[in-house]
Amino acid sequence: MKSLKVTDLATLREETRIAEKEAKRQELLQKRLNGAAVEKELRKQLKTGEELYQFYAELATIPARQAAILDAIETQLDLVTELTLILAEHVKPQLTEAQLVAVQAMKEQLIPLRVISLDDAGTAKQFHNLVLRKRETRQMQAEYEQIKAEQKETK
Repeated sequence: MKSLKVTDLATLREETRIAEKEAKRQELLQKRLNGAAVEKELRKQLKTGEELYQFYAELATIPARQAAILDAIETQLDLVTELTLILAEHVKPQLTEAQLVAVQAMKEQLIPLRVISLDDAGTAKQFHNLVLRKRETRQMQAEYEQIKAEQKETK
């Protein structure tokens, strides 16, 4: 009888510890969603890499976070594309004919990526509003570049 009570007590303590840990994890998740920096608390609370991965995986399942993640990925893609094209134009005079052909092939592959990513996202209903905002942003960027070019011509 005594061993049964000890086992029950140990089980109860373990269940309590797990429940407290889960409550703390949910609290950190909510803080992170509200924009608070919780990295230090996460390191203290989540001991293994797997727990940390699970935390961020759960964070990524929230639709608002998915939209933010998609936006960040598209922004990075835009930056990489722009930088690659700028670098290709900058070194153009120093390239051989074969290198110029390779650069042109790279441009032809990179430029459609912007359109592909937006069109793929447009097929999913949950990203529809994000796609509209991205298209508006890109349209405004194009208008800005046009105005900038016109200002250079007038000077």
